Amino acid sequence: MFIPGSVEEDWFRRHADYLADSPAKIVVALGVIARVLLLSITFLFGPAIILGVFVGRALKRVPLAEWNFDTLHTWVSRRAHAGTVRPTYPAARTGTVYVLALLGALAVFVYFGALALPRLRRGLRRAATGLTALAFLVVLIAIGIPSIVFGAAWVLSSRSATSSGAVGGGIATVVLSYGTTLAALLKNKKVKDNAGGLFKRGGTVGAAPAGAVQLTLVVVTLLALAAAWLLLFGAMAAIADRPNVVTIALVGGLVFGLFAIVLDQTSLSLHPFYRRRLAGAFATRRVLRPDGQTVAEGYDYSEVTTLSTYGARPEVDGKPQTFPEVIFAATANLTGEERAPLNGVPYTLSAKWVGGPDIGYVGTAGLEQQLHKQGATNVELDLTVEAAVAISGAAVASAMGRSSRWYGTLLAVTGVRLGTWLPNPVFLGHWNDAIQDDRWTLPGIPNVRRLSYLVREVLGIHQFADRLLQVTDGGHYENLGLVELLRRRCRAIYCIDSSGDSPPTATTLEQAVTIARAELGVTIRFKDTIWGLVPSSGPALEPDEAFASLNARLAHDAVVVVDFTYPEESGLDPGERDGILIFAKTLLTRDLEYDLLSYAASSPVFPRDSTGDQ
Repeated sequence: MFIPGSVEEDWFRRHADYLADSPAKIVVALGVIARVLLLSITFLFGPAIILGVFVGRALKRVPLAEWNFDTLHTWVSRRAHAGTVRPTYPAARTGTVYVLALLGALAVFVYFGALALPRLRRGLRRAATGLTALAFLVVLIAIGIPSIVFGAAWVLSSRSATSSGAVGGGIATVVLSYGTTLAALLKNKKVKDNAGGLFKRGGTVGAAPAGAVQLTLVVVTLLALAAAWLLLFGAMAAIADRPNVVTIALVGGLVFGLFAIVLDQTSLSLHPFYRRRLAGAFATRRVLRPDGQTVAEGYDYSEVTTLSTYGARPEVDGKPQTFPEVIFAATANLTGEERAPLNGVPYTLSAKWVGGPDIGYVGTAGLEQQLHKQGATNVELDLTVEAAVAISGAAVASAMGRSSRWYGTLLAVTGVRLGTWLPNPVFLGHWNDAIQDDRWTLPGIPNVRRLSYLVREVLGIHQFADRLLQVTDGGHYENLGLVELLRRRCRAIYCIDSSGDSPPTATTLEQAVTIARAELGVTIRFKDTIWGLVPSSGPALEPDEAFASLNARLAHDAVVVVDFTYPEESGLDPGERDGILIFAKTLLTRDLEYDLLSYAASSPVFPRDSTGDQ
C-alpha cells in the first residue's frame, strides 16, 4: 500500500489539498471560522449581561458606595444634554473605608503574630491570607466594580444612541477578531491564491502581518475584547433595576445555561473541522469492485475508527502481521506544575495504552468501554484513529506546552484551536479507587465538555489532577517522537525529520536529544558526520554562478548514523544497552533526481515548506 502508482497514493494525490483546494471550499472554511468565532464570543459575552444585571441589583442593596442609579440610568440611556444631571462618581462610603482599614490592620497584625508564634504559625498565616482576600473582595465591590460601571456609563453617554453604539462596538470587535484570526491563518501561498481568486482573476491576498505589526494586531484585539466585555458588563449593571432588563437577563440566562449544559465546547473550536478534513485525505482503504477492479475509497465519517480496533496491528488467523505498532504522540498541557517544567508532558495514544509517564497509562479498550457505558459520546469520538491523527498535529492551540505563546488567549477566544480535552489517567486512578471504596460522590468523566473547559483555555488553567487534560500537538513537547521510542528501549531507531527548523543545525534533533538525556539518562554520541547535514556543506553544481542560491542549500548528507547508550537504570542487560539511530532529514543533496533539484531551484523555501502550505 502507498507504493508508487498504488491506488492509495492516487487517492492521497487527489485529496492532498485537504484544508481547502478551491475558492468554494475556501468560502466554506472561512464560514466555519466565522461560525466558531461568533459562538465562542457569544459564550464569553453572555455572562457579561447576566453578571452585570445581577451585580447591579446587588450593589443597589449593599450600600458600600454612594450610588445614584436613577441619574446613572438616565445618563446611560440617552446622550447627556446640557441640562442633564450628571451622576457623581460612586465613591466608597466612610464606613467602607473604616472596614478596609480594619481588615488591613488585622491582616498585618495576624501575619506578624505568625512570625512571633511558631506553634501557631500555620493557622495564623491562613487567617492572614483570608483577611487579605476579604479586604481585596471589599475593594473590588466598593471601588473596582463601581469604577467599571461609572466608566461604561461615561463611554456610552458620549454616543447619540446607546443601543447603536453598543451594537456597533460589538460588531467592530467581532470584525477585528475575525480579521486578526485570518491574519494568523492566511500565511501560506496556497490559501492566499485560492482566497484571491474570489475577488479578481489571478489576485492574491496580502501576506499576514509579521513582527511588530502582527503583535500590535493581536494586542489591540485582546484589549478590544476585554474593553467590550467590561463595557457590556458595566452598562447592564447601570440599568439593572429596570424591569425589562431583568426579563432580558433571565431569558438570556436560561438560554445561555441550556446551551452551556448541552453544548460540548469542542464544537466551538476548529478541531471537528480539522479532524474531518484530515480524514478525507488520509483515511482510505482498498475495495475490490464486482468487476474485479481494485480502487481506493474513503472511510464514511460515521464509521467510528476506535483506537483499540483500527489502531491495532492487523492479524490473520490470530497472528500479528508484519506491520508497525502505531503510537500517536501528543502533549498534555499543564501549567503551574513543578512536575511539568516544559508546561506539557507526553500523552500518547495507541491501540493498547493511552497516557504518558508523568500522568500514568490506562488500557485503551477498557477506557473506550467505560466511556461508552457512561454515555460520554463526545469524548469517545476523540479516542479514534482519525481523531488521534488530528490531535497529534494540532499545532494551533490555546496552550502549546513548551511552545506556548502569549497570544494563546486570542486563539481560545476566537475558537481557532485544534486541540481537545481527553481523559486524565491520574484522575481515572483516583476515580477507580473511589468506586472500590464506595465513595460515590466523586464525579466521573464528563459526558459533555461544558463551558468551564472553554474558560480554562481562556485563562490558561491546566492542572495535574483535572478530570480532563487539554491535549495538543506532540511537537509541543518533542517534535520527532524520538523520546517515545527511547522510552520504550528500542535499540534500532529510524527517525525521519521533516520539521521546519532553521538551518544550519538540526535544532529539533538537538531538543529531542536534550530531553532524552535529561529525562531518560540516554547518552547519544554524535560523530563528525553530523556536520554533513549543514546546508552548503555538499559539493556544488556547475556553473556556480547559475546555481549560487541552490548551492547554498545543498548538504553533504541527508542521513547520518548515531550511537546511543541506555543507562543502567533502564533495566537492560549490559550487552543490550547500546543502540543505533539512523537519522534522516529532509535536505537537498547533489545526488537527488533532476526534477527535485529543478523544483528546488525555483522554490527557495523547499524543502522547508510550512505544513500549512499545501
